[in-house]
Amino acid sequence: MIARIGLSVAFFASVFFCPWWLTVTLGILLLSLFEASVLVIIGGICMDVVFGAPMVPFGGFQYLYTALFFMLVILSWYLHRTLSE
Repeated sequence: MIARIGLSVAFFASVFFCPWWLTVTLGILLLSLFEASVLVIIGGICMDVVFGAPMVPFGGFQYLYTALFFMLVILSWYLHRTLSE
């Protein structure tokens, strides 16, 4: 329980203060260790609200981090379901 809270706090602190690759790494750890999918998606929304800008190569799509973390949640769910059989 303490590890989950500590990793969640570190994840949300990295959303605002660390590079994107560290935040993604902590998000992957949260998904693989604790299946904290809601926290990871909320972190992606926070990153897009604070740092998001429309990306011209993606047709003006602004929610890049949310989409990335949502895809990580789907991949984590699929791997968990497949490997637990």
